[in-house]
Amino acid sequence: MYNLIIIIIFIVIILLIATILRHFKDMIRFFSMGFDSSFKFRQIHMLWTLAKNANLEDPTSLYFSIPVLDRTISQLLMIARARGQDKTDSFNAFLTKLYEFRTEVELSLGKKGLESTKELDVGQVLRIILTGKGVFTSKILANGRNLIIEVPKKDNTILITGLDWIGKDISVYLWRKNDAAYVFDTAVLDSSLYNGQNVLYLAHTTALMRTQNRKSIRVPCKIPAQIFIVNLAVSDPFAMEQSQGLKCMLEDISETGALIRIGGEGLKDMEIKLQFQLNDSLVIMAGLVRNVKYDAKLNQSLLHFEATLIHSSMRNTILSYVYNVLPQKEKDVLDVMNLIEEDENQVSEEAEGLDKEIDFGDTELGETMDMPTESFFQGEME
Repeated sequence: MYNLIIIIIFIVIILLIATILRHFKDMIRFFSMGFDSSFKFRQIHMLWTLAKNANLEDPTSLYFSIPVLDRTISQLLMIARARGQDKTDSFNAFLTKLYEFRTEVELSLGKKGLESTKELDVGQVLRIILTGKGVFTSKILANGRNLIIEVPKKDNTILITGLDWIGKDISVYLWRKNDAAYVFDTAVLDSSLYNGQNVLYLAHTTALMRTQNRKSIRVPCKIPAQIFIVNLAVSDPFAMEQSQGLKCMLEDISETGALIRIGGEGLKDMEIKLQFQLNDSLVIMAGLVRNVKYDAKLNQSLLHFEATLIHSSMRNTILSYVYNVLPQKEKDVLDVMNLIEEDENQVSEEAEGLDKEIDFGDTELGETMDMPTESFFQGEME
């Protein structure tokens, strides 16, 4: 009976500790990152209070976001000046530390980035290509011996069960906050339950590559077209030409330009208008000949044309053509890069939201700190 009581008390204590940790996990993580960044307890406490009063969705953004750091420093100065305490040694020591830390963060953003998937954060959104099945979305739930991720979904639906993913080779794309887009190939090692959720276990890798955001994709083609030499400063780039132009052949095409074959020798930096039919739709592109490759034997030139002016509806006509011509594997890559672009834009929008003015209303510094103002600025933080 005595042992049973001890066990019950022990279980209650464990549950209580788990509840406390769950309730304070954000604060614990914030303070842990603060100590890792060499801030003192009272300094971290002040940063935490500022972050909470500013309603930051992720308080730890103070440790990696330049806009949030700049705003925090600005608000600290504003409050200290309002209290007449911006000249104290303790405050200036803290301010110096913040500026030094800001420099470290800014420099770290310019480093080579991820070296291993072990560095990926919990919560990171992943875009996954499974050959022949398309593009899926998942999220990292834990990062230890393996990457533990949610069973990937397409259109918010699980189409392939966890067991069916085992042994599959996949390509994973992601946008890392304050860094860049990355891609890596890995294998699905296992599937099971993790905290009551169906998950996959992915093998770690150090073979990560930075990848550029979606650029225009060119596809080979044989499309008859006409070239008109124009002065873009005075002519209407979107108007259809009624006269006969120089006949040519498009050998590849994208929404940003084309490779054009013409008879004779072309000239670099010519301003031209390109006019042709694509899927029964008129397309007009205006821009510059960026480069010329002349074949004297054939008396033909390949013009590398950059379209600087094109109507949006005509651009969409080209994109539709390009997408339909692409092999499925390249379509998947294009789709996933569009999603990565959306992820980047979402992160940027969140950063802009965090960069909004932090409003403390009539809160005074001592109230903000929830401790006597003088105790912070006059040495107790040391």
